[in-house]
Amino acid sequence: MTEAVPVGVIDLGTGNLFSVLRGLERAGAKPTLVSTPREIAAMPRIVLPGVGSFADAARRAHAIGLAALLEDALAANHAVLGICLGMQLLFDEGEEDGPSPGLTLLPGRVVRLRGGDGVPVPHAGWQRLDVPAEHPLLADDETPWFYFSHSYRAEADPSCVVATAFHGELIPAIVARGRLYGIQPHPEKSGPAGHAFLRRFLTLELG
Repeated sequence: MTEAVPVGVIDLGTGNLFSVLRGLERAGAKPTLVSTPREIAAMPRIVLPGVGSFADAARRAHAIGLAALLEDALAANHAVLGICLGMQLLFDEGEEDGPSPGLTLLPGRVVRLRGGDGVPVPHAGWQRLDVPAEHPLLADDETPWFYFSHSYRAEADPSCVVATAFHGELIPAIVARGRLYGIQPHPEKSGPAGHAFLRRFLTLELG
């Protein structure tokens, strides 16, 4: 890439976005915080990060009509990436702080990690992903180690699961459907593998 790639980073007001912005910049992006329908619609690549409560983030997302905005973006062949809580919001429902509707862009619900028997919750630390088949965002990774920090996981339809991790139970680590992508660990905190993942997102052919 010779020029920085424009990326809209959705600001739901749910956490510190600095590390995501810096990670995207290092990967070759020109990230811009976006929060209005016009701003989101103007971006060919959109990142939905998030930390905190599913219920609170979902409420903020629905207040700006985010589900319809992302559906329109995908229909226009734009690319959308959800990171951590942002990935979880893509699903139908989350149980954190009581059942809350998600953005219903991917089938499944988000549930608390079981833990127990020496398996701590939250799941925090480095873990190697199991990638059963090639995918444009991971195709060249020989040792795809990523950094996780979460207490909930998606119960995702197997058809959209690209990579998994194991923490006492199977965790969908990367999901995809068309130009919609989600990643449970934090690529912006995951060293070379995370950097490569973000660069591949920035170089996806759109249109």
